[in-house]
Amino acid sequence: MCITALPRPARQATRAEATVLSRVRGGPRSAAGGPSAGLLLAGPRRGLADLAALLVAAPGLLAAPRGDGHGVLIFPGLLAGDPGTGPRRGFLRWLGYDARGWDLGGNYGPAGAVLAGLPRAVLRHAGRTGRPVSLIGWSLGGVYAREMARRHPRQVRQVITLGSPYAVTRPGQSHARGPYRRLSFLHAPGSKLPGSEQRSRPVNVPSTSVYSRLDGIVAWQTGSPAPSC
Repeated sequence: MCITALPRPARQATRAEATVLSRVRGGPRSAAGGPSAGLLLAGPRRGLADLAALLVAAPGLLAAPRGDGHGVLIFPGLLAGDPGTGPRRGFLRWLGYDARGWDLGGNYGPAGAVLAGLPRAVLRHAGRTGRPVSLIGWSLGGVYAREMARRHPRQVRQVITLGSPYAVTRPGQSHARGPYRRLSFLHAPGSKLPGSEQRSRPVNVPSTSVYSRLDGIVAWQTGSPAPSC
């Protein structure tokens, strides 16, 4: 999925989810089931289709509005790292943003080094650029981004999440649960991690949630804003 431009918030949001790219329809989020196994298995073929769609969208991407130079940090998804977010960072830099990776190696879950390094990365980039930074989080990286915005609202300009299951309530709502649990020996104690109630609460900065009902990894409802927003 491509970000064509980072919106410039005109005012502080009075509710957490200031901008949402899709409206939630249906029952309450707690009733969300798991993602389709068929969509998961079709992932490689859909990836090829996405590449073709990217070529078609290229003229529009090249005409995207230029940025204002403010800082952007991109947090990778589970099992990914800065190399995986390189194309996004390259595109944002080409637009004129000061886009950087998280510089914490691979994302194997909320390890102690990640919990300590995330706030340092946000504060360092905000200090370097002299103004609040935008945070973009892919999948699990979006959960991190929201928590950093919750913890450091003065240093965070806005949050954009890409298919991030920040409102997951049951293991069956994510096909990534297995790999995540197998890596749990690397994770910080549960007492240091936000619970599901906190993760799903609104954040006090403008926020955009990008999700797809065709997501084969996580239930799309887990990456959509709360109905009260």
